Amino acid sequence: MIEKKYECEVITPMFMSGANQQKFELRPPSINGLLRFWWRASSKISDIDKLRKKEGKIFGSKEKKSKLAIKSSLLESDIKKVKNFKGIFKCSRIARKYSRKCLSLSSEARFSFVFLPSLTR
Repeated sequence: MIEKKYECEVITPMFMSGANQQKFELRPPSINGLLRFWWRASSKISDIDKLRKKEGKIFGSKEKKSKLAIKSSLLESDIKKVKNFKGIFKCSRIARKYSRKCLSLSSEARFSFVFLPSLTR
């Protein structure tokens, strides 16, 4: 098992939440989804079946559990930086005001990535 720890600074407002869109949550499944997207986007594998097979080995699939475990946390001082973001959602002729919680700029998030042995071979 290999564990890597990272501290990341927020450079744009970070919107993350679970089922309750009004509550900010730094959720490992969301981080996993972002990693999966960027892995796919930066992969040089052109064969879609090979890409999905390799992706499944790293991030999991319907048949196999992920070999990557993610833990995330915020400092107490950064939790206080969660602000209410107000904006206007426009779609066609409809415009609605909305409000969502987001993590402000200059906040720090901490992530631990645990790679299980079968992934590191």
